[in-house]
Parts: sequence; structure tokens; C-alpha cells
Amino acid sequence: MLRAIPLALLGSALFALPSSAADPLQERAPEAAASAVHVLRQEGGPTELRAADGRLLHRTAARVRDARMIRLAGGAARLLLWEEGEEARSARPHYRISLDGRAFSRDREASYELRLVRAAFDPLRSVPDFESSELPPGGSLWLVQYWTPPLEVFEAEIEALGGRAWRFVADCGQIVELPRAAAERVAGLPFVRWVGRFHGEYRLEPSLRQGLSRGELPLEGRYVIQVMERGPGQKRAVARRIQEMGGRVVELHPDGFLLQAVLDPTQVARAAGFDEVLWIQRWSAPRTYMNKVRVDGGADYLEGVTGYTGQGVAGEVLDLGLLTSHQDFQSPPPIIHGSNNSNHYHGTQVSGIVFGDGTGNGSARGLLPDGKHIFSSFTSLGNRYTHTAELLQPPYEAVFQTNSWGYNVSILYDSFSFQMDDLLFRNDLVILQAQANEGSQNSDTQAWAKNVVSVGGIRHHDTQTLSDDSWSGAGSIGPAMDGRIKPNLSYWYDSILCPSESGGYTYTFGGTSAATPETAGHFGLFFQMWHNGAFGNPTGSTVFDSRPRSSTARAMMYNLADPYPFSGASHDLTRTHQGWGRADVQRLYDRRDRIYWVDETHLLQNLQSRVYHLEVPAGEPDLRVTLVYMDPPGTTSSTQHRINDLSLRVTSPSSTQYWGNHGLRDGNASTPGGGSDSIDTVENVFVDSPEAGTWVVEVMADELVQDAHLETPQLDADYALVASGVTSGTSCGAPAVYCTAKLNSLFLIPRIGSIGLPSVGTGGFRVTVSDAVPQKPAIYFSGDAENNLPFQGGTLCVLPPIRRGTPQQLDPTGYGEWIVDVTGKIPGDDEFFQVWYRDPQDFTGYGTGLSDALALTWCP
Repeated sequence: MLRAIPLALLGSALFALPSSAADPLQERAPEAAASAVHVLRQEGGPTELRAADGRLLHRTAARVRDARMIRLAGGAARLLLWEEGEEARSARPHYRISLDGRAFSRDREASYELRLVRAAFDPLRSVPDFESSELPPGGSLWLVQYWTPPLEVFEAEIEALGGRAWRFVADCGQIVELPRAAAERVAGLPFVRWVGRFHGEYRLEPSLRQGLSRGELPLEGRYVIQVMERGPGQKRAVARRIQEMGGRVVELHPDGFLLQAVLDPTQVARAAGFDEVLWIQRWSAPRTYMNKVRVDGGADYLEGVTGYTGQGVAGEVLDLGLLTSHQDFQSPPPIIHGSNNSNHYHGTQVSGIVFGDGTGNGSARGLLPDGKHIFSSFTSLGNRYTHTAELLQPPYEAVFQTNSWGYNVSILYDSFSFQMDDLLFRNDLVILQAQANEGSQNSDTQAWAKNVVSVGGIRHHDTQTLSDDSWSGAGSIGPAMDGRIKPNLSYWYDSILCPSESGGYTYTFGGTSAATPETAGHFGLFFQMWHNGAFGNPTGSTVFDSRPRSSTARAMMYNLADPYPFSGASHDLTRTHQGWGRADVQRLYDRRDRIYWVDETHLLQNLQSRVYHLEVPAGEPDLRVTLVYMDPPGTTSSTQHRINDLSLRVTSPSSTQYWGNHGLRDGNASTPGGGSDSIDTVENVFVDSPEAGTWVVEVMADELVQDAHLETPQLDADYALVASGVTSGTSCGAPAVYCTAKLNSLFLIPRIGSIGLPSVGTGGFRVTVSDAVPQKPAIYFSGDAENNLPFQGGTLCVLPPIRRGTPQQLDPTGYGEWIVDVTGKIPGDDEFFQVWYRDPQDFTGYGTGLSDALALTWCP
């Protein structure tokens, strides 16, 4: 440790370290499992995993157990597996993957719980007991769990054995079709953790399975059957078998995965064993009520799969007044924030859409029936800054606020727009705002705010089908006066069943007053998913403690929204009528293992950029990339309301470039080429049927004129980035300068710099120094963390243990550069550099000089 080295001797310690020095070997994984992986634990330092050739594979501060390398047959791919934790019983499995045998992916903590609706279990610890089940055991369908998430090389080996992988099952599993003999061989593959039957019990919705086991199903019932493969092939095969056993097919379309049939209980049980069948559920007729929203946006699906109904999710309805005695608001009763109002008409209906529990009418059940309902009347709002800040404190701890009211209708970005942007810039909260119901560009001016979720209205004509939906002059529309895309999202405008101020229910409520709480409820379900770690994210003890930044929540919901198809700016459902589409938590949940996200953890200074490398698997239906950043409030007297400008560019494996929002005003797919969007603070790239391989995503700080990250002293900005349709991702940022250089004897401040990006794969990255003492020896040194310690009259900016480059003589201008050896560098690891040089006339008497320092993250 640094304090164990006398400061007077530290200079010689830094620059006398042998380049071949190695950490003492403390422990080694067993030979049978290690496959040439060595575990080195330095006393008081990190643990390292190294290959036989000395390459650093992983470094961690934790104790490592059971480290091993799995070499996949027929290729260079490797799986690095180990467990981390000081105690064996609490150690967590981890992995890295290399497809070429050298460059490994970032460290990921593994989970081996198979998350099925029927049961969630780690199959090496316990499995469901189906001995007494009357349902078929599984036919030729098997659950295969790997040591890592599925890879193409896994599937290739399984296909070589006569199998076919159909569907991914979290965690690390797939549903695979295999002959029995092949299943036994697959179970012996080194990358396979477990193989078991895909039992018929796994294929029925819970209420259907329970009704079947209790003998409570009707003699004849209508059911929806989902097959494994898109298109008519498997559906027609299932239809033939249903007819052969006496059932009746009532709906079969050539598209998609679903068909409908009338079956008796015995036929239901038999169909659950068909190799083509993934899922069977009860059919329900379309009805005129709030339930249509629950079906369309995925709330019913999410509840069926996970049981999520808003447990622990707190949100505020800011509206006119609330009938607190309504039967739908009693378990638990709402929390009044500030005051209520005796005019219950509007607020009761808005609240019911979000929090109504359907006690008196199950068809009017809201989106968060078990959520924490906060209500406040805007008629006595008072100081909105105080009110908003209180929502982030006990007892409220809200994650969203929904507003179906406003101050002013105009096309202008006015003071209310400014206030909304400022509220959100200062308070990490998702606020939703109704666009208004003018049927034109005249909108509530709060909806023009950049940092708010503006919600428009689409007519669904009281049907579940989407094909007849239309704007038809319903909700207010965009674009904003400066051309920004508004609204951000939209939902249904008409015929929403919900609680009424009379104590009963009404089906006539509508407008963007209904569309906004519909969207807010879906945000609440997203926060519950995040709290439960659905996206591989860290979590806290409560939904509020777990929550991501509000920009990330917005990016997730925009990225996974369900848009209506359209073509051209004059289309009835064009972008500025519907925004990015309707909130869809089913799509969000189903794609949770294909999402890469950045939760405002990366910073950019002016003109800096950061690069992300994202892996898109073969056959992925679409790639979506979303950038959202919080912007300081706009200038009301200006016609441009964007302050800072961050830009998004996405490049395909074949070098086709897509710029944020280019082409998306006229359709749902981005078009190649174009240039950066200098207007919007929300930018998207949507690519249908993307190429398989590595896509490059760049976030560029093209123009920073006001500090957007107040936690640091410098002018910088953070952002949320979400990409769906990807299996993994790593980031690569431009190195950032930090710390203070030591003034040298020439009265110059030596500057550290760099050339190129810190890429492990391409190499060639250089560290430079300028304005040092000409023609004197110099050397760069590096470590794994920042430091700020007085040293030799300057500042030591790198925390030992120290690695060093090769000494060299600076040129006549005091300039030098070094190519950094990338051997052993791991993408995703941080490294910190500083330059030391001789300065015989040094004012402090040490005869040395020190530059400022450079921080970077290694990328592929």
C-alpha cells in the first residue's frame, strides 16, 4: 500500500520496478476445472485470473473460487467461469466469453434460475415434481441450460446432434427440440449445465393449469394456442391434430404464432404435449373497458408471467379532486399530498386508470392496482418546486407523476414549458404531461418541455384490434415550435372504463387526460421490473431506492414502445401524432435479455465522444438504440429550445451509418446517411432485420454550452443510452484528463495527451506529453485507480501498484509519445496514466517533473 512506502523513496520505487515483475501465486484452481487458468491473489491487493501465457483475464477485489476455462470444440471460443465472494456460501458465479480465444467480453454475474411461469428454480438445486401430473412430460422438447447465455456456437453443436433451439428461457436456457438419444449427448457437452423435459405443466397459464387440475374447466372452452415458429406451418400442423382428436379450430391467420380452438379438458391436456406448442391460455372476448389497455400494453401479460401489479411502486396523480371513498381506492387508501378538492369528476377517473383495483368492476381495474397511490389537487399546489421535491422524500418516495391538466394551450415554448424543464432538470422524477385535446399543434405548453414525457391521444374506436386505430383529429400534436418531435408517446383517447365521481363507473372518459395516466401506469410497471433486476441491473431495498435515473426510464419506454405503422409526414398516424408509439411492458419484459443500457454513468466534456460496441445476433428482428439526455431549460425568447447538443450515430458491421432520428419522421425505420439531429434531446435509431455482428454506437458532445452534470465542477453532460436487440456490449470513451500538473523550470505546465482510442483489438493507442523539459528522460506510468497525493513537489495522480512504460528522451520541444502495450488489457477495465520526467532545474529541488493525468476505459 502507498502509505507503507516512504515518500522520499517512492520515486525510485516507481521507476525501478522490473518490467517482468509478477504477483506471487497464492492459489490455483484445480487442474480438472482450471484448464490453464491461474488464480493469483496479491496480499492486500486484487485477485487476478491469468491464462497460461500470462495474459490477464480478469481482476477483482473479491476472493475467487472454482475458476475454469471451457474450450469449445471446433473453434477458438472460450468460456471463463469463476465464483466471487469471501464466503463460499455467498459466492456468486461470474463469466466472460471469448469468441476468438483472446478478447474476452466484460465481466458478467451469472444467474442460473430458470424463470418459468410455472416455477422459478435452479435445476442443480431443485426441480418441480411432476410425478403426479396428468399432463404430458414433454415429447421431444427439452429445457437446456448453459453456463452462460446462449451462443451461436452452442446452437451449432446442438444442431450437429440433430437438435433445434426454439426459444430462450432466462436464465441461460433455451427450449430445444431433440430426440431422446441426442438429449443425453447434449447433456454431456462442456458448455451445458443441465437438461430436463419441457413438461406440459410449463405450457399452461396458471389459471388454466389450476382449473384443469381441479376439474373446473368447462366441457367446451375456447383457447388461444401459441406455437414455436412464426407463420402458418406449425399452426396448420397443430390444427390438423386438434381436428383429429375432435376439437374445433375457430381462428387461424397465416401471420404470427397464434391460433384459437374450442377444446374439452382432455384435449387441452393432450395439446399441451404437442412438440409445436409453447403456450395455451383462455380466450376472452373484446370488451369496452380499461382492460383493453391492460391487454394492449402488456399489463395483463406481465401480471400473468411475473405477478407484477405495482407492488411497491409509488406515483402521484396531480389533478382536480379525488373521491377517496370510492370502493376501488380502499386497499390501501390513497395518500393525500397537500390537499384534495371537492370536485371529484376528473381526478377520480384519472386515478382509477392508474390505481383502481377493480373491486366493484374488474373490467375497470387499473394498471397499478397494488401500487402506492398519492393524490394532490393542483388547485392548491402552491410552490411546485417544493411540491416536486417532496415527492422524492418520505413518506412519498414517488417514481412518477401524471398530469392531465395544464395552464395554457399554445404552440409556444413559454414560461410553463421552462418551469417544467427546470423542475425535471433539478428533480430526478418521471413526469408525464397530457398534450391536450385541440386536434392541432396547439398543445398544453408544459408538454413542449424537453425533459417531460408528453402524451398524445389515438382513437381506438372501442376495439381491441389495432388496425382500425386512428388519430382522426383527436389529441393535440407536434412538432414543437423548434421542430422537436412531440408527443413522446401516445395512448388511447376514447371509451376508457374507469371509476366515476358518483361512486360507480363510466366508460365515456377519454382524451389525452386518459392517455396520460394509461402511459403513467406502464412506467410504474417498468419501475417494478427494474426493482426486480429484470435487466441485469443493480437493485435496492425498495422500488424507489432501486430506480434508475429518469432519463433512463424514458429511454427504456421510448425504445421498447409499440409504434403504429405509417409512411410520410402527412399520414394520419405520423410521428408527430403518435410519438414513438404506445408504452408496451410486454415487449419490454420479453426483450429484457436483449437490452444494453447506460444509466447516466458516462460523462462527456465538450467535443468528446464515447463509443459502444454492441453484438447483434443473427435473426434479430430489429435493433433499436435510444439516446436521452436531460437538458437545462430552454430560452423562452428563442425559437431553439435545445441548449446542449448530444448526437447519436450508429454504424453497422458493413459500415452503413445511421444518424439519430434520420428518416424516423416519415416512418418506423431509420434511413442510412443524413447528419446529426441538432434539435431533439431524444434521438433514436431503429433498424429492421439488422446485420449480425458488432455494431458501433457513438455518443458525441457536439455542443455543450451549459453544465448538465452538476455533481462535477467541469462543464460536462451525462446521458441515458438504451439498445435493444443485442446480446452484449462494451463501451470505449475518449480518455479524460484530470488532476494537476507540476509547473516545471521553464515555467510551463506539462500536458498529458493521447492519440487514438484505447482499443485492445486494434492496438496503436499512444500516450503523449508536451511542454516538458526538452531532451530529458521521461516515462509514463499507470495504475488501476485515481490518486491525489503530494509527491516530489507535485501531485501523484495514479494509485499504486504502478505499471510503467519504456523510458525515452523527449524531443527538442519537450514532447514525447509512447505506444501502450495492450497485452493483458481487458475491455471494460479502467486505467489511469501520468508522465514523470527529469527536470534538473526544478524549483522544488527534487529534480523531477509530473504531468497531469489521463483516465480511460479499455474497449475491444
